[in-house]
Amino acid sequence: PVRRATGSGTADPASSSWRHDSGHAHATLHDPLAGRADRRAIARRVRIGGARIIAVRLAGDIAAEAWLRDWLTTGQDVSAMRAHLLVPSAGAPAGYRTRGRTVCSCHGVTETQLRAAITECAGPPSAVLAAVQSDLRCGTGCGSCLPEVRALIDAARVTTGVAA
Repeated sequence: PVRRATGSGTADPASSSWRHDSGHAHATLHDPLAGRADRRAIARRVRIGGARIIAVRLAGDIAAEAWLRDWLTTGQDVSAMRAHLLVPSAGAPAGYRTRGRTVCSCHGVTETQLRAAITECAGPPSAVLAAVQSDLRCGTGCGSCLPEVRALIDAARVTTGVAA
């Protein structure tokens, strides 16, 4: 059976559909203007298993790739926002921010996490580094991320106007 997505923000509910089979949900967005000379065809397919995204296919506009990829790889629970996955928008639903680029592979620390931790710390760069290492454990494994962690600390200090 096909169930039409009627979530708020959907450009045209008739152009979106949900299909269930084998315990998985398939969501598809079709651009109602597809085929017109002034617009590219846009399609977004999302396969959901349980409450997690297990596959995504984008055609045409791929602006949503970053947050959809993040939700796919991190196993983000999408049960409360299924219809919003089809909204033709580059931004994630409800202002979700992506995890960002991984800086420390040993402990899975992202640039977003590092920037947040750095802004909460005060003191000289060595004290900020020690606090970030204590809180997030980045730079305590192989150490290959330390130059980048130090660069982020220095960049934050320049941005906030704190002398080195």
